[in-house]
Amino acid sequence: MGDGTREGRKIASRTRYYWIAHFHSFYEWAVNEELLTVDPTVRIVRPKQRRTLPRPIMQDDLVMAIRAARPQMRAMLSLAAFGGLRVQEIAGLDRDDIIEAKGLIRVRHGKGEKERIIPLHPDVMEALRCLPLPRTGALFVRPRGGRHLPYTVGNAIRHYLHDLGINATGHQLRHWFGSEVYANTHDIRVTQELLGHSSPTTTAGYIAYSSVDAAAAVGSLKLGA
Repeated sequence: MGDGTREGRKIASRTRYYWIAHFHSFYEWAVNEELLTVDPTVRIVRPKQRRTLPRPIMQDDLVMAIRAARPQMRAMLSLAAFGGLRVQEIAGLDRDDIIEAKGLIRVRHGKGEKERIIPLHPDVMEALRCLPLPRTGALFVRPRGGRHLPYTVGNAIRHYLHDLGINATGHQLRHWFGSEVYANTHDIRVTQELLGHSSPTTTAGYIAYSSVDAAAAVGSLKLGA
């Protein structure tokens, strides 16, 4: 990976970026679980990415995926689509992060230094109750015990969607969330806070372009009398 080639072929910068991101998720988990003291990926310079258009999952595909899912997958999909959670945030959820009495979810990103509170969507709560919810500890547990790792959550969602014939990833459900929130509010600050971005510039990359809004904006242009 060091020279950016694979069997004589150059590896795309986006592919290298996501490989590094997956390694980082693993080492971040290992440090948080005190299995390691250092994350060796923090000093790796990630390839610069060209800004691309948002790619939210198609709504019909999302509906089909949620309806066909078993309880744990349905809960993960719902958290990504109706809460905007990243796969590492889904993996990191504990039972006490679901604050039912106030209708809120506490979401932690990174090593605990970033935290946000988001409203608990009714569809998310319904999906969580079908797990069923544990009394304490990790919300999502592997069949043999232990918390799911971020990359296993991401891979599980991706494989599930692909098995349904849906060409999408878990992160595209987060793009759908950001696009829908902005379409309903036209408030970039609200969208930014719900997504947990430090900059509205990052948030803009999650908001799907609306041809209807664009047409209305252009059509409203008029010369002065």
